[in-house]
Amino acid sequence: MSHQGQQRKKGLGELGPTWITAISGLIVALTGAGFFVGRVSAPNASAPPTTVSTVYSSAPNSGATTTTAGQPDPAVYSQGELTWGSFNLDFRTPRYVAENNLQALVKTFYANGDTKVFEWQSDSVPGREECASAVAAKGENQTGTLVRGSRICGRTSEGRTFRIDVLDVGDSGIRRQVVVWNK
Repeated sequence: MSHQGQQRKKGLGELGPTWITAISGLIVALTGAGFFVGRVSAPNASAPPTTVSTVYSSAPNSGATTTTAGQPDPAVYSQGELTWGSFNLDFRTPRYVAENNLQALVKTFYANGDTKVFEWQSDSVPGREECASAVAAKGENQTGTLVRGSRICGRTSEGRTFRIDVLDVGDSGIRRQVVVWNK
């Protein structure tokens, strides 16, 4: 057999410089495109400020952690997601202390002390005034069995109105979005 008519296959070592050049070119092209896209979408110094979003996330019966951005709504004392456990909502960052005003047991909330709760009875989303009125008229020390989508209005022992939107109810507790308004 003669090898003169056949083309000799190149080894990986011989293709290395070709591959390096191709990959480098691709990286440069993508970096350049990313730079220009980033410049177009960069924030404008004269744009209005964003609203605050405070997030609480915690393990059972532990303190909550907080992250914030932008300017807060002056009517809102605190807001964010709470998972598991019992909390005192009279702290700006709700936390577990001996005198909790709200206990989350598997599928129910229990209010302690002067704290009162009321399960909202429609699909509407109540605001501060609607929650305050409902709790003043019908507030109790516990809710019925909650499901995803339940809404709870309440008043803390220090007089702050709050709303809880139930995001999920599982065997180990209730995941909820909470907004607590200033007195």
